[in-house]
Amino acid sequence: SFPGRGLEVLRWWRAKQLRYTRQCILTRHYRNLWVLMEQAMDDACIHFQLNIPVATRKELCQQYLTLKLFVEVPEVLLKLKEKYKLVILSHGTQSMLDAVSAHNQIPHLFDAVLSVDAVQAYKPELKAYELATQMINLPENKFGYVGVNPMDIAGARAFGMKTIWLHRNTPSNRLMGLITDIRITKLEELVTKTLGSVGPMTLFRRGPTSISKAQTPAIARKTPSARNL
Repeated sequence: SFPGRGLEVLRWWRAKQLRYTRQCILTRHYRNLWVLMEQAMDDACIHFQLNIPVATRKELCQQYLTLKLFVEVPEVLLKLKEKYKLVILSHGTQSMLDAVSAHNQIPHLFDAVLSVDAVQAYKPELKAYELATQMINLPENKFGYVGVNPMDIAGARAFGMKTIWLHRNTPSNRLMGLITDIRITKLEELVTKTLGSVGPMTLFRRGPTSISKAQTPAIARKTPSARNL
């Protein structure tokens, strides 16, 4: 649909969605991610002067429901599930999360699939993280947030969670050292490094360089209180 400019349009569209979520936080006027995606797509068409039919725009948004996992994800999740509860916490709507999880055949790997739509608050608002603590029934200091987005990581730290920064393609920097407990460059390190060096907690991860562009996994070490949920 965008000869020679596909990647540029995609990045602009994604960035616009993120700006809209920040706007929702600042104005205290919540709109769900699907609405923001469609609005950002309309904005992209105007910005790039693209004459795209409405039906095609909706089809492009539907691609979020069939995002592919990084190849290592299923194996890593299987290993983590042996010791941890796994939860998805995402900005996506519940229907978006259910669809993309089912498409990748991973619902059985998770103990819960949570959308911030339930509390109508985007990260880094603290009540977004509270949604996970209520579901898992563990205090916030038993949780850890694994993310790629600095603002989301900062919110998790402010809420009282341990934080793990996944920077696949992003250079490390000193600022992130102030808000992260552990840094990893690939998902496999959650098995080889994190599980051996961090106590019982839940691990989250989100963003375009994590499991997929629409998902946020979380992990909590199985304890008697957690098993009884």
